Amino acid sequence: GMSERLVFAVIMAGGQGVRLWPLSRASRPKQFLALTSSGRTLLQDAVRRATELTGSIQNVLVTAQSGQADLVREQLPDLPPENLLLEPVGRNAAPCLALAAFHLRSRAPDAVMAVLPVDPVFVDEQPWFEAVRTAVAYAGDSGMLVTIGLTPQSPSSSFGYLHLGQALEERRTCPVHRVLEFIEKPDRARAEAFLASGEYLWNTGTFAWRVSTFWQEVATHLPQVASA
Repeated sequence: GMSERLVFAVIMAGGQGVRLWPLSRASRPKQFLALTSSGRTLLQDAVRRATELTGSIQNVLVTAQSGQADLVREQLPDLPPENLLLEPVGRNAAPCLALAAFHLRSRAPDAVMAVLPVDPVFVDEQPWFEAVRTAVAYAGDSGMLVTIGLTPQSPSSSFGYLHLGQALEERRTCPVHRVLEFIEKPDRARAEAFLASGEYLWNTGTFAWRVSTFWQEVATHLPQVASA
């Protein structure tokens, strides 16, 4: 069960800062900005939640691009130096997560790796914690790859969608389902159909899996990434 399985959180902080321009630019993308009244940056808030989730900043990894190393260190003075994984170039999520899994394979192969986006802002964090803890426990126990979806509030074209399959485990607040399909950001008409059907969730880019399982999947489906 959960108790003996270590949990590591991986925060992907290597974004380019293209969406909030001109407030956010390549030299200081939005994850390094304080956008809420707390005075903390998005990255600092993400690390605070990750530390609460894992129990220790020793178990929090941050991935960033090599040019962002100083910014990260300045904002996260308590992060152990070996927990900052620097990408020589940005290659999107899969190689970034493969790098983190490769690192954790030697450090804690039996651990569960929770992948947390750097940029959410919450009105209430409790439901998020509940969902992530559910995902981590389920990933640890079942050996499956788990992703967290959000009930859509509108027919948004800004999110990817998850098509829900059969329920695997009924929980009051966070039921666990199979995912039939990932759909990239749809146009408005498709998004409206998704919303009306009630069978789709917004893809939040939040995941949980055993390090060993995820590495196997990388080796199987992205062999060129694994060998690199």
